[in-house]
Amino acid sequence: MSTLPDQEDGSMGSDILDIVSDGDTIMRVSSGEDHRLLRVSSQALKTTSSYFAALLSSRWRSSQKAFTVSEPLVVQEHYDTAYFLLMIISHQLNFRKGETIAAIKLEHLRGLAILVDRYMFTGPVPASIKDSLAQYLSPSPQADYTEVAASPEILFISYFLNLPDLFTKASHQMMWFFSKASMHKHLSSALVPLLPIDIFQQFEKEGKRLRSYLLGELPPVFYPDPHGGDSADDEVDKWWCQKCAAFPHKERWLTEVVSRNGLWKWEEVNGVTFSLREIFSSYITDMQQLDYCGHRELESSELACGNFKVRYVDVNREEMIHDVYNAIGGVCIHCFRAGHFRYTACCPEHRLALA
Repeated sequence: MSTLPDQEDGSMGSDILDIVSDGDTIMRVSSGEDHRLLRVSSQALKTTSSYFAALLSSRWRSSQKAFTVSEPLVVQEHYDTAYFLLMIISHQLNFRKGETIAAIKLEHLRGLAILVDRYMFTGPVPASIKDSLAQYLSPSPQADYTEVAASPEILFISYFLNLPDLFTKASHQMMWFFSKASMHKHLSSALVPLLPIDIFQQFEKEGKRLRSYLLGELPPVFYPDPHGGDSADDEVDKWWCQKCAAFPHKERWLTEVVSRNGLWKWEEVNGVTFSLREIFSSYITDMQQLDYCGHRELESSELACGNFKVRYVDVNREEMIHDVYNAIGGVCIHCFRAGHFRYTACCPEHRLALA
């Protein structure tokens, strides 16, 4: 079992920290005058890191000698908790689960993600690291913002650690709760340049598409107002109109609620500004006010086709929001790695369920 180092900022001196007690290599991790000596397994490093596999291969002169305290394998890196974590997962060691989850902070995981990319780590990630990441995710579309503020960070950390399930969950949560402005606020400037896409541009592009697509996931609550017949001689209000019946429910929402909504009008002028949660919560609130207050003052015989009124609302607000939230889907980590950023319920190419 392994625990986190007592001093996260590294230490001076020649005391050796045993990553594995039977390691065959002494590694000197140094940055300036600060350094730390680690006892590691060269075989474990070569197995889980393409960087160390190349560094310790027979093609390099350094592989022809043993690395000892007097002649260690020198790695120019600042020794901290993130590097310690890299060594632990490179040797496929286990943590004391409860202690580790409490001790590992988001900044450690962020640093680990950068190191995993830098040293081309290819090994498995222990469950304790996954659990540490998962604690920043919430299954509820009504979660408090403080509970999900780390979503963009978790997305990118899980990308570098190659954790498809966590990546998809984080992408789902991020698209629902975050606006473009909050993305800029919460993303680490150290991680953004390492990504295969312009995340801010693609996030805005997908947000626009989902605003239209998700209208089709709102419940069918709008039905035609009764209105006059096709001719002047028809004095009976029409409760069934073929023209009105042909209107898709998505268009009915757009006509009766969305086009009148304050947030929608703002974005029509200023571009994508709000989160999907803010937008669709506002739509549902506006619809509920119509349901309670009504919105037609004309006589039914004066109404034309294409006017709808809320009827038969048999789902509550929480259910409506939950349905829209679930319909977002997620991003496939393999497609993301190839430069594609699109939300969908499944990825047929990689046979992944994303919803």
